[in-house]
Amino acid sequence: MKFFEFIYLSGLSIWNHFYNFGIYLQEIKQFYAISLLRKLDFLYMMTYALRSPFTISAQETRQHHLPETVTTYGETPWITLKAILDSLHPQDPFYDLGSGTGRTLLFVHLYYHVPVVGFEIIPTFVQKTQWLIQKLNLSSEVKISQLDWLQADLKQKGIFYIAGTCYDDEMIEKMEKKLHEIEEGSIVITLSYHLEVDHLELFTEAKYLFSCGKGSVYFHRRKK
Repeated sequence: MKFFEFIYLSGLSIWNHFYNFGIYLQEIKQFYAISLLRKLDFLYMMTYALRSPFTISAQETRQHHLPETVTTYGETPWITLKAILDSLHPQDPFYDLGSGTGRTLLFVHLYYHVPVVGFEIIPTFVQKTQWLIQKLNLSSEVKISQLDWLQADLKQKGIFYIAGTCYDDEMIEKMEKKLHEIEEGSIVITLSYHLEVDHLELFTEAKYLFSCGKGSVYFHRRKK
């Protein structure tokens, strides 16, 4: 990696998960009264203090010859996750299809107390998520696999979260076919685009706050 590219990627944010100061302040106000969420964020900052997720994603995408449209790093703010999931009153397991650093996965479990499963292809993200799971003593309820979720067994009922904003048309087509596996009544949440296939019914859409501004979120239900 060129020196200036390294400096840029590392400097996107020392505490890169803070998105911007306004969102971080809202997260403190809304969630830091929960001791395990405070602990999660402290541990998260520790594990990414020397090398940001932006840098890790860029380096390992090249190292392992992974498609950039699949590995582009981004985080969903906790305040946005809460707004999205409160409308669903989650009780079924939550599946994060491309779980990145695991911050989404762990928040959903700690806040909503549902089992969560993540799939991620960046090796360091998986290792660091496993470390966070161990430190928080969550191994029985939180699962993470280093696996392309298109190769995973999704014959389950749950909420499936796909933050694949940068997916190209080919990847979206593969994704639509793969989601035929999920059980009837499951919910599929996508960012930036909705899925147009017979087995998924779009039942609502809304705009929510992300680090780059407001973005569209689409809610689908698996039909018979």
